[in-house]
Amino acid sequence: MLRKYLGLYGHMFKLNIKRTLEYKANFLIAFFTNIPLQIIEFLFIWVIFQNIRSLNGWSFYEMSLIYGMMMTCKGLADVFFDNLYEVCKHYIRNGMFDLLLIQPMNVIFNMISREFYLEAIGGTALGIGIVCFSISNLAIPFGILQIIMFVLFIICGTFIFGGLMLIATISSLWVVDSIGVLFSIYTLHQFALYPIQLYNVFIRIFVTAILPYAFVSFYPASFFLGKDNGNIALLTPLIVLAVWFVAIKSWSIALRKYSSTGS
Repeated sequence: MLRKYLGLYGHMFKLNIKRTLEYKANFLIAFFTNIPLQIIEFLFIWVIFQNIRSLNGWSFYEMSLIYGMMMTCKGLADVFFDNLYEVCKHYIRNGMFDLLLIQPMNVIFNMISREFYLEAIGGTALGIGIVCFSISNLAIPFGILQIIMFVLFIICGTFIFGGLMLIATISSLWVVDSIGVLFSIYTLHQFALYPIQLYNVFIRIFVTAILPYAFVSFYPASFFLGKDNGNIALLTPLIVLAVWFVAIKSWSIALRKYSSTGS
């Protein structure tokens, strides 16, 4: 069964690449328009540090490492899970979701694998560039083990994004215009663009245990920097499993209560 789904996923991904490259100009425009906003956000951090040396014990390069890891995971999540937006915007309203229900494959897999937003690779490339820029200025020892851990954290962070987006998508089964719900949950990742010590206890708990975006960027960055709370990052794989367990179980419950649009 796993082999079957991996084969289907690879086939769908190849089809999306071919379809995207048929319109090269459109791809390039979307690719480069994803980058300026993130550069502006990064420059905002840079401007702050023109007047201060550190922020609650964090230097500019340490904070840029947090930002780079977040942007890398966010870009990959946009590539592989962006079609969940379409469930909110189109699938339920026009009855296409009913088509997914009768096709001989898992509904969640079907939703995720039908479309890929390849243009978001630009954001991922920028994130990796910022990570490399940060590491080179921090003189962090980065050997084979650190590279393996970095790849693991990026994969886990991407799946944390995807799981939270899937949970937010459940609202589309009951709310006519639920894109606002998904967008709200998605944009809350901005709390984890900065060290969470800057926030009060409620927000720290929120981005650690409720919407665990801190495990996408803050805790992994703390791990590489040798900060006091860096070892919490080792829980990241368990957080991924917990997020997806909640997401899949919630979807199963929601689907049992779903009624067709009748259109």
